[in-house]
Amino acid sequence: MIALKANSNQQKARNGVRALDLRRDISAVSKLLELVFHQHIGRAGRQALAPGYAAGWALIGQNAPVPGFVYVHEKRIIGNVSLLQSKEKGRYLVANVAVHPDFRRRGIARKLMQQVINYIRKRQGHSILLQVEENNQGAINLYYSLRFREVGTATIWQLSHYHLRPIAAPRPVDNKDQYSGFAIVPLRSSDWYAAYDLDRTTFPLDMQWPEPITKISYKTSWWKGLINFVNGQQQEIWSAKTDKNELVGLAVIDTSWGRPHTVRLRLHPQWSSRIARPILAKLLRRLRTFNRRPIIIDHLKDDAVVDPLLNEAGFQKRRTLTTMRLDLKPAPRDTL
Repeated sequence: MIALKANSNQQKARNGVRALDLRRDISAVSKLLELVFHQHIGRAGRQALAPGYAAGWALIGQNAPVPGFVYVHEKRIIGNVSLLQSKEKGRYLVANVAVHPDFRRRGIARKLMQQVINYIRKRQGHSILLQVEENNQGAINLYYSLRFREVGTATIWQLSHYHLRPIAAPRPVDNKDQYSGFAIVPLRSSDWYAAYDLDRTTFPLDMQWPEPITKISYKTSWWKGLINFVNGQQQEIWSAKTDKNELVGLAVIDTSWGRPHTVRLRLHPQWSSRIARPILAKLLRRLRTFNRRPIIIDHLKDDAVVDPLLNEAGFQKRRTLTTMRLDLKPAPRDTL
Protein backbone atom coordinates (compact mmCIF):
# COMPACT_ATOMS: atom_id res chain seq x y z
CA MET A 1 0.00 0.00 0.00
CA ILE A 2 2.89 2.34 0.74
CA ALA A 3 4.33 1.69 -2.72
CA LEU A 4 0.97 2.43 -4.34
CA LYS A 5 0.74 5.71 -2.44
CA ALA A 6 4.22 6.71 -3.53
CA ASN A 7 3.41 5.91 -7.15
CA SER A 8 0.23 7.93 -6.88
CA ASN A 9 2.12 10.92 -5.49
CA GLN A 10 4.75 10.62 -8.21
CA GLN A 11 2.05 10.50 -10.86
CA LYS A 12 0.37 13.57 -9.38
CA ALA A 13 3.67 15.41 -9.33
CA ARG A 14 4.11 14.80 -13.04
CA ASN A 15 0.70 16.28 -13.82
CA GLY A 16 -0.46 19.87 -13.55
CA VAL A 17 0.62 23.44 -14.24
CA ARG A 18 4.23 24.56 -14.25
CA ALA A 19 6.18 27.49 -15.66
CA LEU A 20 7.06 27.37 -19.34
CA ASP A 21 10.74 26.67 -20.05
CA LEU A 22 11.45 27.98 -23.54
CA ARG A 23 14.60 25.93 -24.01
CA ARG A 24 12.99 22.67 -22.97
CA ASP A 25 9.36 23.17 -24.05
CA ILE A 26 9.56 25.16 -27.30
CA SER A 27 9.22 22.17 -29.61
CA ALA A 28 6.27 20.58 -27.78
CA VAL A 29 4.44 23.89 -27.33
CA SER A 30 4.93 24.85 -30.99
CA LYS A 31 3.42 21.52 -32.07
CA LEU A 32 0.49 22.03 -29.68
CA LEU A 33 -0.20 25.52 -31.04
CA GLU A 34 0.03 24.28 -34.62
CA LEU A 35 -2.51 21.55 -33.81
CA VAL A 36 -4.93 23.86 -31.99
CA PHE A 37 -4.69 27.04 -34.05
CA HIS A 38 -3.35 25.84 -37.42
CA GLN A 39 -2.56 29.01 -39.40
CA HIS A 40 -4.18 31.30 -36.82
CA ILE A 41 -1.34 31.61 -34.34
CA GLY A 42 -1.21 35.30 -33.53
CA ARG A 43 1.87 37.44 -34.14
CA ALA A 44 2.07 38.16 -30.42
CA GLY A 45 1.98 34.43 -29.74
CA ARG A 46 4.80 33.72 -32.18
CA GLN A 47 6.84 36.50 -30.61
CA ALA A 48 6.32 35.12 -27.12
CA LEU A 49 7.74 31.75 -28.20
CA ALA A 50 10.47 32.93 -30.55
CA PRO A 51 13.96 31.85 -29.44
CA GLY A 52 15.99 34.85 -28.35
CA TYR A 53 12.97 37.18 -28.18
CA ALA A 54 13.40 37.87 -24.46
CA ALA A 55 17.08 38.62 -24.98
CA GLY A 56 16.20 41.03 -27.77
CA TRP A 57 13.87 42.97 -25.50
CA ALA A 58 16.55 43.14 -22.83
CA LEU A 59 19.03 44.62 -25.32
CA ILE A 60 16.68 47.49 -26.17
CA GLY A 61 15.85 48.16 -22.53
CA GLN A 62 12.28 46.84 -22.54
CA ASN A 63 10.70 44.43 -20.09
CA ALA A 64 11.19 40.86 -21.26
CA PRO A 65 8.09 38.84 -22.14
CA VAL A 66 6.74 36.45 -19.54
CA PRO A 67 6.87 33.07 -21.29
CA GLY A 68 3.77 31.65 -19.58
CA PHE A 69 2.76 28.24 -18.29
CA VAL A 70 2.18 24.70 -19.52
CA TYR A 71 -0.06 21.89 -18.32
CA VAL A 72 1.66 18.51 -18.17
CA HIS A 73 -0.02 15.11 -18.21
CA GLU A 74 2.26 12.09 -17.80
CA LYS A 75 5.30 14.06 -18.99
CA ARG A 76 3.37 15.30 -22.03
CA ILE A 77 2.51 18.98 -22.58
CA ILE A 78 -1.22 19.15 -23.31
CA GLY A 79 -1.92 22.78 -22.42
CA ASN A 80 -0.20 26.13 -22.78
CA VAL A 81 -0.79 29.80 -22.06
CA SER A 82 1.69 32.29 -23.54
CA LEU A 83 2.12 35.78 -22.11
CA LEU A 84 3.58 39.10 -23.08
CA GLN A 85 4.11 42.10 -20.85
CA SER A 86 2.96 45.24 -22.58
CA LYS A 87 5.16 48.30 -22.90
CA GLU A 88 2.78 49.85 -20.40
CA LYS A 89 3.88 48.74 -16.95
CA GLY A 90 1.40 46.41 -15.29
CA ARG A 91 -0.47 45.61 -18.51
CA TYR A 92 -0.19 41.99 -19.69
CA LEU A 93 -1.36 40.20 -22.83
CA VAL A 94 -2.49 36.60 -23.08
CA ALA A 95 -1.12 35.72 -26.49
CA ASN A 96 -2.38 32.13 -26.75
CA VAL A 97 -4.41 29.67 -24.68
CA ALA A 98 -4.26 26.15 -26.07
CA VAL A 99 -5.47 22.76 -24.82
CA HIS A 100 -5.00 19.53 -26.76
CA PRO A 101 -8.37 18.47 -28.29
CA ASP A 102 -8.24 15.08 -26.50
CA PHE A 103 -8.07 16.76 -23.07
CA ARG A 104 -10.68 19.51 -23.31
CA ARG A 105 -13.57 20.03 -20.88
CA ARG A 106 -11.41 18.95 -17.96
CA GLY A 107 -10.77 22.38 -16.48
CA ILE A 108 -7.23 22.66 -17.87
CA ALA A 109 -7.74 26.07 -19.49
CA ARG A 110 -9.24 27.38 -16.24
CA LYS A 111 -6.24 26.17 -14.22
CA LEU A 112 -3.83 27.79 -16.68
CA MET A 113 -5.70 31.09 -16.58
CA GLN A 114 -5.95 31.06 -12.79
CA GLN A 115 -2.19 30.58 -12.66
CA VAL A 116 -1.78 33.56 -15.00
CA ILE A 117 -4.07 35.75 -12.89
CA ASN A 118 -2.26 34.84 -9.67
CA TYR A 119 1.13 35.39 -11.29
CA ILE A 120 0.24 38.86 -12.57
CA ARG A 121 -1.60 39.93 -9.43
CA LYS A 122 1.42 39.08 -7.28
CA ARG A 123 3.56 41.29 -9.54
CA GLN A 124 1.23 44.24 -9.04
CA GLY A 125 -0.16 44.00 -12.58
CA HIS A 126 -3.28 46.04 -13.12
CA SER A 127 -4.85 44.50 -16.24
CA ILE A 128 -4.89 41.42 -18.46
CA LEU A 129 -6.04 41.50 -22.10
CA LEU A 130 -6.80 38.67 -24.49
CA GLN A 131 -8.49 38.01 -27.81
CA VAL A 132 -10.83 35.10 -28.48
CA GLU A 133 -12.66 33.87 -31.57
CA GLU A 134 -16.14 35.37 -31.56
CA ASN A 135 -17.79 31.96 -32.02
CA ASN A 136 -15.76 30.22 -29.28
CA GLN A 137 -18.54 30.54 -26.74
CA GLY A 138 -17.00 28.01 -24.37
CA ALA A 139 -13.84 30.07 -24.01
CA ILE A 140 -15.82 33.32 -23.73
CA ASN A 141 -17.92 31.81 -20.93
CA LEU A 142 -14.73 30.74 -19.15
CA TYR A 143 -13.31 34.26 -19.30
CA TYR A 144 -16.59 35.75 -18.10
CA SER A 145 -16.51 33.37 -15.12
CA LEU A 146 -13.01 34.66 -14.33
CA ARG A 147 -14.43 38.24 -14.31
CA PHE A 148 -13.14 39.36 -17.70
CA ARG A 149 -15.33 41.89 -19.48
CA GLU A 150 -15.85 42.40 -23.19
CA VAL A 151 -14.16 45.43 -24.77
CA GLY A 152 -15.38 44.98 -28.35
CA THR A 153 -15.27 42.80 -31.45
CA ALA A 154 -13.39 43.40 -34.68
CA THR A 155 -13.07 41.54 -37.96
CA ILE A 156 -9.73 40.94 -39.66
CA TRP A 157 -10.14 41.35 -43.42
CA GLN A 158 -7.50 40.13 -45.84
CA LEU A 159 -6.87 40.52 -49.56
CA SER A 160 -4.24 39.32 -51.98
CA HIS A 161 -2.65 42.25 -53.79
CA TYR A 162 -3.33 40.45 -57.08
CA HIS A 163 -7.08 40.46 -56.35
CA LEU A 164 -7.29 44.12 -55.34
CA ARG A 165 -10.22 45.80 -57.09
CA PRO A 166 -10.79 49.55 -57.28
CA ILE A 167 -14.09 50.88 -56.01
CA ALA A 168 -16.06 53.66 -57.63
CA ALA A 169 -15.83 57.04 -55.90
CA PRO A 170 -18.12 60.06 -56.24
CA ARG A 171 -17.06 62.72 -58.70
CA PRO A 172 -14.85 65.37 -57.08
CA VAL A 173 -16.11 68.94 -56.95
CA ASP A 174 -12.86 70.68 -57.82
CA ASN A 175 -9.62 68.74 -58.03
CA LYS A 176 -9.41 64.96 -57.81
CA ASP A 177 -9.63 64.82 -53.99
CA GLN A 178 -11.91 67.78 -53.22
CA TYR A 179 -15.51 66.84 -52.43
CA SER A 180 -18.56 68.70 -51.21
CA GLY A 181 -17.81 69.67 -47.61
CA PHE A 182 -14.45 67.89 -47.27
CA ALA A 183 -11.15 67.08 -48.95
CA ILE A 184 -8.75 64.12 -48.81
CA VAL A 185 -5.21 65.30 -48.19
CA PRO A 186 -1.98 63.93 -46.71
CA LEU A 187 -1.98 64.24 -42.93
CA ARG A 188 -0.30 67.50 -41.92
CA SER A 189 2.32 67.35 -39.16
CA SER A 190 0.32 69.87 -37.12
CA ASP A 191 -2.67 67.49 -37.06
CA TRP A 192 -0.87 64.69 -35.22
CA TYR A 193 -2.80 65.01 -31.95
CA ALA A 194 -6.18 65.33 -33.71
CA ALA A 195 -5.31 62.12 -35.60
CA TYR A 196 -4.44 60.33 -32.36
CA ASP A 197 -7.68 61.53 -30.77
CA LEU A 198 -9.77 60.33 -33.73
CA ASP A 199 -8.01 56.96 -33.73
CA ARG A 200 -8.53 56.20 -30.04
CA THR A 201 -12.16 57.37 -30.00
CA THR A 202 -13.23 55.36 -33.06
CA PHE A 203 -11.28 52.16 -32.29
CA PRO A 204 -10.74 51.39 -28.57
CA LEU A 205 -7.09 51.34 -27.53
CA ASP A 206 -7.45 47.94 -25.84
CA MET A 207 -8.50 46.43 -29.19
CA GLN A 208 -5.32 47.58 -30.91
CA TRP A 209 -3.18 44.46 -30.71
CA PRO A 210 -0.67 43.84 -29.31
CA GLU A 211 0.11 47.47 -28.44
CA PRO A 212 -2.17 50.51 -28.75
CA ILE A 213 -1.11 53.63 -30.55
CA THR A 214 0.60 56.24 -28.40
CA LYS A 215 0.10 59.98 -28.29
CA ILE A 216 3.06 60.48 -30.61
CA SER A 217 2.13 57.71 -33.07
CA TYR A 218 1.06 60.25 -35.70
CA LYS A 219 3.82 62.74 -34.93
CA THR A 220 6.41 62.95 -37.69
CA SER A 221 10.10 63.74 -37.35
CA TRP A 222 13.30 63.18 -39.29
CA TRP A 223 14.44 60.75 -36.57
CA LYS A 224 11.28 58.64 -36.91
CA GLY A 225 11.70 58.66 -40.69
CA LEU A 226 15.30 57.50 -40.35
CA ILE A 227 14.34 54.65 -38.02
CA ASN A 228 11.61 53.52 -40.43
CA PHE A 229 14.05 53.62 -43.34
CA VAL A 230 16.67 51.57 -41.47
CA ASN A 231 14.05 49.00 -40.43
CA GLY A 232 12.59 48.74 -43.93
CA GLN A 233 9.33 50.32 -42.81
CA GLN A 234 7.07 52.80 -44.55
CA GLN A 235 3.95 54.66 -43.48
CA GLU A 236 1.50 56.67 -45.54
CA ILE A 237 -1.37 58.60 -43.95
CA TRP A 238 -4.29 60.28 -45.70
CA SER A 239 -6.85 62.40 -43.89
CA ALA A 240 -10.35 63.68 -44.57
CA LYS A 241 -10.76 67.30 -43.49
CA THR A 242 -13.91 69.36 -43.57
CA ASP A 243 -14.21 72.86 -45.00
CA LYS A 244 -13.96 74.02 -41.37
CA ASN A 245 -10.58 72.29 -41.07
CA GLU A 246 -11.88 69.50 -38.81
CA LEU A 247 -10.20 66.09 -39.07
CA VAL A 248 -12.96 63.51 -39.59
CA GLY A 249 -11.23 60.56 -41.28
CA LEU A 250 -7.93 58.70 -41.48
CA ALA A 251 -6.58 56.08 -43.85
CA VAL A 252 -3.21 54.62 -42.85
CA ILE A 253 -0.94 52.19 -44.69
CA ASP A 254 1.87 50.57 -42.69
CA THR A 255 4.32 48.32 -44.44
CA SER A 256 7.59 46.67 -43.46
CA TRP A 257 9.92 44.33 -45.24
CA GLY A 258 8.62 40.77 -45.55
CA ARG A 259 5.23 41.42 -43.93
CA PRO A 260 1.73 42.11 -45.27
CA HIS A 261 0.60 45.69 -45.70
CA THR A 262 -1.61 46.67 -42.76
CA VAL A 263 -4.34 49.25 -43.11
CA ARG A 264 -6.21 51.38 -40.57
CA LEU A 265 -9.42 53.14 -41.42
CA ARG A 266 -10.76 55.56 -38.80
CA LEU A 267 -13.93 57.49 -39.57
CA HIS A 268 -15.87 59.96 -37.45
CA PRO A 269 -19.36 58.43 -36.96
CA GLN A 270 -21.16 61.57 -38.13
CA TRP A 271 -19.12 61.65 -41.34
CA SER A 272 -18.65 57.97 -42.05
CA SER A 273 -21.40 57.62 -44.66
CA ARG A 274 -20.05 60.61 -46.63
CA ILE A 275 -16.29 60.00 -46.53
CA ALA A 276 -15.92 56.19 -46.37
CA ARG A 277 -16.09 55.55 -50.12
CA PRO A 278 -13.84 58.42 -51.26
CA ILE A 279 -11.14 57.82 -48.66
CA LEU A 280 -11.12 54.03 -49.16
CA ALA A 281 -10.98 54.53 -52.93
CA LYS A 282 -7.94 56.75 -52.40
CA LEU A 283 -6.36 54.15 -50.17
CA LEU A 284 -6.84 51.39 -52.75
CA ARG A 285 -5.32 53.51 -55.50
CA ARG A 286 -2.27 54.07 -53.33
CA LEU A 287 -1.97 50.40 -52.43
CA ARG A 288 -1.71 49.53 -56.12
CA THR A 289 1.64 51.35 -56.15
CA PHE A 290 3.02 49.28 -53.26
CA ASN A 291 4.84 45.94 -53.47
CA ARG A 292 2.66 42.93 -54.15
CA ARG A 293 1.97 41.60 -50.68
CA PRO A 294 -1.22 40.59 -48.86
CA ILE A 295 -3.24 43.46 -47.38
CA ILE A 296 -4.81 43.23 -43.92
CA ILE A 297 -7.27 45.56 -42.23
CA ASP A 298 -8.79 45.28 -38.73
CA HIS A 299 -12.17 46.96 -38.48
CA LEU A 300 -15.02 46.98 -35.99
CA LYS A 301 -17.45 44.16 -36.63
CA ASP A 302 -20.60 44.72 -38.70
CA ASP A 303 -19.92 48.25 -39.93
CA ALA A 304 -22.90 48.86 -42.21
CA VAL A 305 -20.99 51.51 -44.17
CA VAL A 306 -17.49 50.05 -44.49
CA ASP A 307 -18.19 46.30 -44.79
CA PRO A 308 -19.92 46.53 -48.22
CA LEU A 309 -17.02 48.65 -49.51
CA LEU A 310 -14.44 46.09 -48.36
CA ASN A 311 -16.42 43.36 -50.08
CA GLU A 312 -16.56 45.49 -53.23
CA ALA A 313 -12.77 45.85 -53.16
CA GLY A 314 -12.30 42.08 -52.88
CA PHE A 315 -11.46 41.76 -49.18
CA GLN A 316 -12.56 38.62 -47.38
CA LYS A 317 -13.23 38.05 -43.70
CA ARG A 318 -10.41 36.07 -42.13
CA ARG A 319 -11.25 36.10 -38.43
CA THR A 320 -13.56 37.88 -36.01
CA LEU A 321 -12.05 38.38 -32.57
CA THR A 322 -13.53 39.61 -29.31
CA THR A 323 -11.17 41.51 -27.01
CA MET A 324 -11.66 40.92 -23.29
CA ARG A 325 -10.08 42.61 -20.29
CA LEU A 326 -9.64 41.81 -16.63
CA ASP A 327 -8.81 44.63 -14.20
CA LEU A 328 -6.88 43.42 -11.18
CA LYS A 329 -6.47 44.66 -7.66
CA PRO A 330 -2.84 44.12 -6.61
CA ALA A 331 -2.22 41.38 -4.07
CA PRO A 332 -1.44 42.51 -0.52
CA ARG A 333 2.27 43.10 -0.02
CA ASP A 334 2.60 40.42 2.64
CA THR A 335 1.57 37.71 0.13
CA LEU A 336 4.47 38.38 -2.22
